[in-house]
Amino acid sequence: MCTPSIYLIALTCLSLPLTKLAAVEAVVIPSAAQQVEYVLTIVHPGDSTAKPTPHTLVQIRDEQGEPKAYSMWVDSVICREKTCDVVQVQLHWDALGRYQSYQVAFGSELTKLDHVPFTQEEKRKLHSILSDPNSPLKETEKEAMTAKIPTGSEANKKLPKGVAAISAPTVLTLKTAVILGAGYTCYDLWHWSNGLLTDRIRHFTAKDSSLKKILSYLSDEDDRNALFALQALRQRKISQQDVFKKVLTRSQQGSSDLMENTLAYLKENAPNTATYEQALIHLFAEANTKKRLFILEKLTAEAPATTGDFYDQLSNYLPQLASYFEAHLYFNLIEQNQARSALINKNAVQLLSHKKFFVSRRAYAYLKKQKLDKKFQKVVDEYQEKHKDRL
Repeated sequence: MCTPSIYLIALTCLSLPLTKLAAVEAVVIPSAAQQVEYVLTIVHPGDSTAKPTPHTLVQIRDEQGEPKAYSMWVDSVICREKTCDVVQVQLHWDALGRYQSYQVAFGSELTKLDHVPFTQEEKRKLHSILSDPNSPLKETEKEAMTAKIPTGSEANKKLPKGVAAISAPTVLTLKTAVILGAGYTCYDLWHWSNGLLTDRIRHFTAKDSSLKKILSYLSDEDDRNALFALQALRQRKISQQDVFKKVLTRSQQGSSDLMENTLAYLKENAPNTATYEQALIHLFAEANTKKRLFILEKLTAEAPATTGDFYDQLSNYLPQLASYFEAHLYFNLIEQNQARSALINKNAVQLLSHKKFFVSRRAYAYLKKQKLDKKFQKVVDEYQEKHKDRL
């Protein structure tokens, strides 16, 4: 790759929540303005005891100057026994840190045990392994996946059933997660491709993208892109009213996976508590069961609401609740915050006719402790008489 002329514009000590990606970062911008180079001091993911070394993460930008891809050259493997061929591999990610492809340095070959080059099929398999962000390698410590291979003619027979030799002295039960004879290489390259570095890529894209671009991620149908946008908006502390509304709209359309970052964004960027609470009510009104459960759990874990009518407004949606757990969490929330009111009682009474008995019984358990007017008390008494054998 041709390297454009560059000049150093900043050297910043960062306090990063990362254990293997060091805290010193040099930001370099090329004169052509189509690439940005971030020099990161990184501990090789294949050896946590190694000293951190500088690696250049190249950010590629589109014609509008928006980050669109990244690449980095890395060592293919760290092999403590010095029996592995270490070659330079260039990894490629999209703008959100999702692995895309790899290429080996010109004139080099990835090899297996005994320096046997990868076959074409194994090269394709490596790409498939690196493309899986949920690979079993994610939860496997490098030391834990290895063991000494028995020696002698009976070596293979002494291995536990289902365990196969990977690379001397390596054995791994997860055959499909690696290429036989190249376990270390697969492990190291997977953690380069899918590990802590991807968080930094997302950080740089969030930092360097325009607000227009971030909002395009937010409106994308792919919830993964919308989730990135929410994280970017939080990172940038963007709180414009129109953005606030866009976040509400997108969260209503998206899956429950977006809800955690949505609530965090709304709380961090609402101009006041009342605005945050109104946003919660708006979300709750349009939410499905899973989203409502998440909202109620979040409210239960937070400090009580400060506006007097928040729980009253929330109670207007009691008749719409579809499950026992929604009703249970709501009434727990009311009792926890001592937020009883005539309006809550009125809406709770409507649940006594809910088609699901357990929902109605939870409402009854709440109502029987309340001071009710005669009309509502009569409904509660009738419910008690009707279901006395089940209460």
